Amino acid sequence: MNIGFKNLRDILNAENFNTDEYSEELSANLDGLQDLVRVRKRIHALNDETSVALKKNVYKNYKQFIDTSKEISYLETEMYQLSHLLSEEKAVISNLLELSVIDSAPTSSVKENDKIVKDEHLQQLLDSIEGYKDVKIAQDATIVQQGNLLELSSGTKQALRNIFMFLLSDRILVATPLTQREMKSDIRYKLQAEYLFGSFSVVNIPSESGVKNAFKFLPSESIYQAGSSDAKNMWLRTIEEVKESVSNILRSSDPVVSSTEININVDFNQQSNANDYTQEVTQLFEDLDICSAQRDFEGAAKFVIKIYDVIAHHDTPNNKEFKERLDEITLELSSNLAQELTSIYGSSLPGGTSSIRKAVDILKKLDRTSLACQLFMKNRSYATRYKLRQLKIEGAITLYITKLSRTFFTEMVRSAKEFRTSFEDKPECFSSFVIWSKGEMKAFVSSFSRQVFKNNLNLSLVSGCVKVACDHCDELKAVGLDLKFILHRVLLENILEAIFDAKDQLIDACKHRNTDEQWRSVNLRKDEAAQDLLKEMRSYGIEYFENYIYNGCVILLSDSVIAFVKRIMTFLDGCLQFNNCELNAVIVDCICDIFECQIKNMKATLASKQFADEKPFILKNATFLIVSLLSCIKRKTKAIFGYTFKEFEKLDSIMDNELSVIDKPKITKLQPNYPSLKSAQSSSVDEEFDYDDAEFV
Repeated sequence: MNIGFKNLRDILNAENFNTDEYSEELSANLDGLQDLVRVRKRIHALNDETSVALKKNVYKNYKQFIDTSKEISYLETEMYQLSHLLSEEKAVISNLLELSVIDSAPTSSVKENDKIVKDEHLQQLLDSIEGYKDVKIAQDATIVQQGNLLELSSGTKQALRNIFMFLLSDRILVATPLTQREMKSDIRYKLQAEYLFGSFSVVNIPSESGVKNAFKFLPSESIYQAGSSDAKNMWLRTIEEVKESVSNILRSSDPVVSSTEININVDFNQQSNANDYTQEVTQLFEDLDICSAQRDFEGAAKFVIKIYDVIAHHDTPNNKEFKERLDEITLELSSNLAQELTSIYGSSLPGGTSSIRKAVDILKKLDRTSLACQLFMKNRSYATRYKLRQLKIEGAITLYITKLSRTFFTEMVRSAKEFRTSFEDKPECFSSFVIWSKGEMKAFVSSFSRQVFKNNLNLSLVSGCVKVACDHCDELKAVGLDLKFILHRVLLENILEAIFDAKDQLIDACKHRNTDEQWRSVNLRKDEAAQDLLKEMRSYGIEYFENYIYNGCVILLSDSVIAFVKRIMTFLDGCLQFNNCELNAVIVDCICDIFECQIKNMKATLASKQFADEKPFILKNATFLIVSLLSCIKRKTKAIFGYTFKEFEKLDSIMDNELSVIDKPKITKLQPNYPSLKSAQSSSVDEEFDYDDAEFV
């Protein structure tokens, strides 16, 4: 059976299509399972096509559906307004009949008919509100005004739903229209709120608060938005007129008329003082809302304090409700101040640190000292990190570290001064500031370490950067805050790692140098080069190095020993810049390890037959290491540390035993045992030193 796709659509779209008959026909005419599967696929394809077409049709006419529903809603509103206008026209006609010269009998009959019409219209309205059909209202109650409004959220000011408001002569009803599915017979609305005159006040919300054409009822906090400014003004004016009318009726009513009116007047007189108190608090809440809307936090704080004082001097059932509402407003006000203090860019508030102080003072007035302290420190953290992020890594690493340290510690000093000014009367908050400072120091060290310790810098650069950070850290002492010990403690692990790495590199270099060493004097060829070397040795603190200069340009030391002196003195100077007493023993141990490595290398050289002829020269180099270099290191460490380490004495004995340096001559400026410029002609020197065997560099 071959059924085309188009024919299948026509069959399914036929008016007299019957599924059972169609199924029987397929079963009778199909040849097998394959034809049945083929028809099934075609039906599914047709179903998908129909679904897509239906969605397109819905999307195409979606706007028309929305517009139609809106028109229906508008039409319904207009019908109610038309009914209201008819009622007003009937009232006008009745008033005209009262003023006419016609007999009183027809006039009274017209009045009665008009009252019946009014009662019927009001009763029809009450019957259309769900849950309000059996509620009893005053006999002379009338509908004054009605219309559509938009209910807004009191917190976010976002639209919640459309409502229909009915202004009666004694109350206000707020209802939401029911959908067609929810409607039951004559019920068209669902009651949301009811406001009796005398139990609420209406507040106009200015446009500056961010919401236009809006007003609200207190103490319910409900916000309603009209369609235009004229509509809002009409609502406010009409509500106030009805409110005054109700008040006048209560004041001028005859106490003898009925027992009900007598009870109302008695209750009114008994609660007059309470109403005055409620009105005063309500007015204060209105002023507080205006200040909050205008972001006048200082004025809002004053009203909060004033409301607390007023509530404290009155004992009424409404106090609990007022306090709960006031707590909510205070919490919202604190949240707004928190947003001001924790701006996303981390910059200070407009006006600089004085604005921070202003916000902190407001929070303190609101009895939120802990929150003020927390937000102050969070703001300063954002400000510091924002300024640190503005620094660019360019040029030498020392230059960047200088900028980083100057910026960070300058901000810390500024924060400490501002904190002392803002919380001078709250000494219990200073411990929190110290803890915060410790956390900020750790964050600074983290950024500092990424640039200094993770880039494989030499020890001199590392120690220079650490010294820069420590020098800037001393600026905090001016404000009574000393965090240098925290800086040393946090950096200690990285510094130790850098020292040990530098020591290992120096030991490896010494081994490499001694492997290629020929143990000959160094010929610098130029007197200027020798003088430059002399100045360098003097800068290290090595005395009488000029006694090792022969003939102006020849150094009576080997190249490996000169390189060893430069490396170990550079290592020592770098270590001493750290200026941390916890590193003293580590530095001395590293110096001793380096010396012991050099001693082992020289001992191995003395034991080698290859350098048997250079043994006197090797011993002179060893003597220089003991007498000049080690003595210089002792003087430097004692001057910095304040005492001498026993490890150096042990090192002396090791060198004496290992290298057999027994007679250590006392070096003077012109010692005859060592050739100098003035003793160059000495025969003993000529025999001891062969100029032709000197190593030229």
